[in-house]
Amino acid sequence: MDKIKQRRLMEIRDEVRDFHPLLRTLFNKIPNIKSVLYTQGPNEMGADFILVKDDDILGIEIYIGCVVKVGQIKQDHTEINRQIEECKIERVIESGKKRITLNEIWVVSNANITQNAQKKISYKHDSSNVKFIAFETLGKLIDIHYPAYWDDIDQKTGLYLEAVRKLADNLCRSNLISESTGRIDYIEQRLQKLSVDRQISDKQRFRKSDIKQVIASSDLLFIEAVMGTGKSTLLANLAIELATVSNYNVNKTIPVLLPFKEFISDFDCNIGRLIENVSIEIDKEPVEKFLVMLDGLDETKLSGGEKLKIIETIVSTRPQGLDVSIIITTRGFDDPELEKEIETKFDRYTLCSLTIKQVVSLIGQVCKASLGNRNLLKDLDKSPLMKVLPKTPISALLLAKLLNENIQEIPSTMTDLYTKYMELSLGRWDMDKGLQSQQEYDVIGSVTIELAKFMMDHSLYEVSLGDAEALVNQYVTSRNLGLDKDEVFELWMGKTDILAINKHKNTIRFRHRTFSEYFYAAGLDKNNTAVISEDIFDTYWSNTYFFFVGLQRDCPELLESISNIEFTSEALKLMKIFHSGEFMLAAYLTPYDSIKKFLNRSVSDAAKIYCDTVQGKTKDGLSSLTTISLLCIMTHTLCDTLGFEYFSEAIDERSLELCTRGVPNDIECVELFWLNSIQLSMGDKNAYDKMLENYGDSIPLALQRGIVEHASDVLKNTKGHTIIDRFIKNHERKLKKNFSLNQSVYNLYMQPILPESELELKSDIVVSG
Repeated sequence: MDKIKQRRLMEIRDEVRDFHPLLRTLFNKIPNIKSVLYTQGPNEMGADFILVKDDDILGIEIYIGCVVKVGQIKQDHTEINRQIEECKIERVIESGKKRITLNEIWVVSNANITQNAQKKISYKHDSSNVKFIAFETLGKLIDIHYPAYWDDIDQKTGLYLEAVRKLADNLCRSNLISESTGRIDYIEQRLQKLSVDRQISDKQRFRKSDIKQVIASSDLLFIEAVMGTGKSTLLANLAIELATVSNYNVNKTIPVLLPFKEFISDFDCNIGRLIENVSIEIDKEPVEKFLVMLDGLDETKLSGGEKLKIIETIVSTRPQGLDVSIIITTRGFDDPELEKEIETKFDRYTLCSLTIKQVVSLIGQVCKASLGNRNLLKDLDKSPLMKVLPKTPISALLLAKLLNENIQEIPSTMTDLYTKYMELSLGRWDMDKGLQSQQEYDVIGSVTIELAKFMMDHSLYEVSLGDAEALVNQYVTSRNLGLDKDEVFELWMGKTDILAINKHKNTIRFRHRTFSEYFYAAGLDKNNTAVISEDIFDTYWSNTYFFFVGLQRDCPELLESISNIEFTSEALKLMKIFHSGEFMLAAYLTPYDSIKKFLNRSVSDAAKIYCDTVQGKTKDGLSSLTTISLLCIMTHTLCDTLGFEYFSEAIDERSLELCTRGVPNDIECVELFWLNSIQLSMGDKNAYDKMLENYGDSIPLALQRGIVEHASDVLKNTKGHTIIDRFIKNHERKLKKNFSLNQSVYNLYMQPILPESELELKSDIVVSG
């Protein structure tokens, strides 16, 4: 031990306030010690601590009494002798439930214990097993088991940061990748700014930044992204980095990582109360910088209005005069009204898709042997899955783990990918190896469905192992299966690719939220209990019903039912438009005529929503947006959700029909504009040509601007594209010459569709300006 560490130990003066907390932490970190009882006080009976460790050979518990002293021990042993004598007395522990006799006695000092003192104490108590731990041995134990103690940081803050690192590390390892896969390198994700305000610059809109760059410029941050993009992993890795002592010493920032559900249940959405709780834990006045990371707003069964109230509570309870930054992660809302309101308080960002190189890297880490096979990469390139596979960590990892098992057939859709992965993880292929019976497989699958139903119906993040065991017991004992319920429970607990167990909290949860959504959908399919209503488009349930449709595959009647839903919620009506593409892709075996009908209805419904809004027929929150903002949001959303080769035939057919049936009405004109915009996004550089040739200046001004904006975004340079290039040049020339036209365009960009005073308070969300 070097002299600096030696000096730090020997500078400890207060036994109870300084030395005991150090030892308490150290003893708890030594693996062979199973429990630490702090007994210092009037009833200590000689021992400041009692340590319990297991005898690996005999399988019994060994009890160690610790006599703790500050300073050098050399001549006066009176007090030590008294404490050792008292240590020999039988005592009770565990609130009087167990009587024990100490097997060993440790004399612990932060300084030196002279050889003379050790000899005299050992001689006087030769019938006791007395051992001495002086500063040198103590320093070695700290080096091995508690190295963070040496860092230049107070003990309580150090312990708190260590707890944050442990929580975040467990989240990284248990969120998707099980122990059987091993730790994989984190692939740094990039963020891109979101806004319902079309006036943000292209530089802002297309700039990709890492999380540290974003939080340096924003103290209230929303990160929105679709399923499986790695939002939780992003926060966990950020927390790990911030919770290192070296980072803390430089930035003096206390990271606070918490699931959103715990924030609601434990702190009632009050940021001030959360900060106060952390300040008490680190035993400091709240003068530090805090970065609060709240993960999973979407995992709460709350309406848009309720979420907005929570967001307002968070902002209003942020302590004044303190440096408190907040990050909230969630799946996207698909609700421009709510998004605009959030933007009055938070900066909104989304996680960018992974690059092909990053996807391959992830697959390579999990699937090292298979990736070396060039034929595998060719098979992947030909697979229909790769045309629709989101470039997200979860899709890459699930596919990699399947490939690692040498599956014969690559999945075709996301639902197919999940189905094959769940079959693998639950043990379908173990049956071929004689490791599991069909009956066990069926029972485990059914129990997993029951767990998913219980958790999602009650909006739970995790459940106690006791509740999980009761669920298994109830299922097995209520059926004459001839299976041992305890064996089934142990077998189920072994499905670590799907389930994660927290041994410290004695709880169990799904490794990823989409796993619970998939199994809930499997239950709907198995029990025929799906109810098709507007609620299937609620953020909390939409992914579940995406999987449900995917499990049907061939389901024209189901798509018809979804298409004919009667809506009472304007927000959910809009979200139907945003999710229609996913549902059609999931139902890929459905006759294509049904797909065409569903797609045409969806685009037409979207066009009606747009027209009713801009014409003032509806006076809800959407009307507080500018015309171009609303058009931009809906255009980009439809391009993202319908811009797949699978829809090309349906889009081409409907576009041609609209272009050849005479002068279109307002709704048909918007519909044609969107179909052409999707075609352009899919690579048809002449997509707008027929619309421009046939209708030209009769196209509504907002759609003319939409054509200019979208063509400029997608094509970047319109030279060589004769018709669109000529149209844009003529349009810009007219704007320069015609003041009235220029003013009209300005109003489309800058003026809300309706002033706030004319909005009706009947929408799910009313957006204030």
